[in-house]
Amino acid sequence: MIVFDAIVVGAGVAGCSAAIRLCQQGLEVLLIERESKPKHKVCGEFLSFECEELLSEVGVHLDDLGAAEISKLVLYQKNKQSKQSLPFVGRGISRKKLDHELQKVFVAQSGQLLLGKKVKEIRKKNGSFVVKCSDQKEFFTRSVFWATGKHDVSSVHRRSGNDHWVGMKRHLRLPKEIADSFEEKIEMHFFDGGYGGLSKVENGDLNFCFLLKKEKVKELKNDWQNILSHMSEGNPRLQEVFLQGEWLWAKPLAIAPIPYGYINEGSKDYFFIGDQMAVIPSITGDGMAMALVSAKEAVNSLTSGGRFSVELVRSYNLNMREKFLTQVRYGQWIQSFSQYSFFIRPALFMLDYFPRLVEKIITKTRCYPNKNSSLKNPLVSGDKPLSWRKEDHVH
Repeated sequence: MIVFDAIVVGAGVAGCSAAIRLCQQGLEVLLIERESKPKHKVCGEFLSFECEELLSEVGVHLDDLGAAEISKLVLYQKNKQSKQSLPFVGRGISRKKLDHELQKVFVAQSGQLLLGKKVKEIRKKNGSFVVKCSDQKEFFTRSVFWATGKHDVSSVHRRSGNDHWVGMKRHLRLPKEIADSFEEKIEMHFFDGGYGGLSKVENGDLNFCFLLKKEKVKELKNDWQNILSHMSEGNPRLQEVFLQGEWLWAKPLAIAPIPYGYINEGSKDYFFIGDQMAVIPSITGDGMAMALVSAKEAVNSLTSGGRFSVELVRSYNLNMREKFLTQVRYGQWIQSFSQYSFFIRPALFMLDYFPRLVEKIITKTRCYPNKNSSLKNPLVSGDKPLSWRKEDHVH
């Protein structure tokens, strides 16, 4: 049986960043991923300001990857729009590109990456864990980091009552004159039964990621053209994009259920990170930041504790639960509000007159590392992380 200091299950943003940080501490690390190679995933592909420094700490530099800059937000409901400035500069990059880079950095740190293998069983043995994969190989470790994203496995299953959404995503390519209108901008479109976001990624293509209620998808017969027609009804901007755009990939990606509002109870003996710790509604645009923050805090908790213990793991899980609870609840409230289309239009008019409301809402849905971290909150303290630009601040 092969022994590792730590085993990380899931090689997405949370899992890879945790695995790299563990390697940086001189630990022997195994990273297990069910997919055989990085793939596109249902994701808004928006990185909030917290992400840039956290990624830089693990050796991933967004400028080198050509990540798009995003400093403006435009909210739409049909033919009504409200233009806002974000109080920070976000970035846009495809998950396929980001996951590939993170995995490459991990391997360069002498970590062992096991692709195309599912974890079938984790059992305790003499105070440690035996991790069994789909090929029947077994690995021994003292600490497990659980980072399987929105996917559950039989041994670790999340429970959430809020699973009535279907998430879909597809990239598209636009003619230059239309593509240029998305420069440094993310558009959020509200429609009956859901909402969606449009923004550039690293190669100039647009990511269109949206949510629809399950009953609405069923009503539209799960047909792509029916869904596009529904979302763009009365919305000239979406009609222009859908008509002029060239859809990439043979078909859209989809995921359901999505346990929005889930917060881990901290009852197991694994370090839960990313969406396995908490699932914030996509409308906030902070899911990947939460993944990176939880990965950093989990590794710090393990390495600063001196030695592994069940109490140390559960203390981390409970601390992160407390840290994310208010943020996730605000996200739930915003997503619930967005479901009532008759509220959206007057809300957009109100934002035109009170633009600082956007900043207030954003502040409530950001996450930050602990008080000892070098990363500060520019929305509160005035400090400037790598992506902070004062001229973009809303006044």
